[in-house]
Formats: sequence, structure tokens, C-alpha cells
Amino acid sequence: MTKSLGFEKVAPRDSNVADMLKQAAEMKPAVREDDVSDTIIARMIDSQPEVIRQTSVQVAKKRKSKGITNPLNMRVRLATFNRYVTLSDQLNKTYDETLEYLLNKAGVDIEGIPLK
Repeated sequence: MTKSLGFEKVAPRDSNVADMLKQAAEMKPAVREDDVSDTIIARMIDSQPEVIRQTSVQVAKKRKSKGITNPLNMRVRLATFNRYVTLSDQLNKTYDETLEYLLNKAGVDIEGIPLK
């Protein structure tokens, strides 16, 4: 005696799967009434007084670093990026000099080991 897995309810044995697939391919997506466009969403966000929009801080100048460099790419939150650029401007340092400054402040030695 074999136990049924319940697939008979989903697709009866006498149904033609090829016809069902053909019908499914011809179906068009239905537009839902609760779908909203990007402009409506933007208007809703603009109407909220407590929403603070953040934009990237514009980099006014770029100085070349001294010595051999290697690229460092990271994805950080916009607020963190803005803080880092602002700190670099306040210290009047390049990005790599600012990173070195922060590592020194955090107590990380030249080999990357935190000092205790």
C-alpha cells in the first residue's frame, strides 16, 4: 500500500500540463490597486516633516597621496561617508591620511594588531 503525497489536489492526473503552461504564458500581470508610483512615494516622503534627507558631501579638492598606494573600496552608510569626508576636510588631510590618523587614534599598530 502506497501513501499519497497529496499532489492529486494540485494537478489531477487527467489534466494536461502543457495546456496549463500555455495558458499561464499567455496571462498578463494584473495591476493591483494598492500599487503606487515612485512620484506618489516621493510626494508622501516630502510631506513628512520628520524625514531628513541625506546627500553625499561634495569633495572640494583632491590631493595626491605620497608613497605607494593600494585602492580600498568599501560600502558604508551615507551618514558614515559624510562624517568621514567632513573629518578629512576638518583635518585638512587626504583620505588615506585620515584613515591612518583614525587607526593611530584607535591604537592599531603598523601590523594591524590593536595595542592594549
